[in-house]
Amino acid sequence: MRLPAAVLAFALSAGGAMAQDEPGIRWGAVLDLRAAFVLVTGAVGRHRLSGRYDWFEVVDRDQTADANAEDGRGWTIAYLVRWNDAARVAVEWLQVTSTRASRADLDLAPRARETQLQASLRLTF
Repeated sequence: MRLPAAVLAFALSAGGAMAQDEPGIRWGAVLDLRAAFVLVTGAVGRHRLSGRYDWFEVVDRDQTADANAEDGRGWTIAYLVRWNDAARVAVEWLQVTSTRASRADLDLAPRARETQLQASLRLTF
């Protein structure tokens, strides 16, 4: 039996390091990453509606001058309709709000809100 709705959730906490040490070039980054999302999706007939909330955080643990820390959240809402066995149309809205101090190095505000709207047509044969 297929249920008309589902809720999925995921969380991650990890650490890592990147480094390069060549003559005249030395850089490195030690980071902790935490992220989580919750997805709610439901289908009725040929129609599906989904919503997702994402959260992330990067903690800069190294002693270098570059600022790798970042945190943010995102929202996604998607609507899909299957016209027939060979065609599907989708519309998706995405908004991500994040803060990253190193954007100031590029003369940008540390806090950004980015919004995207996209549509797609998928044909299979």
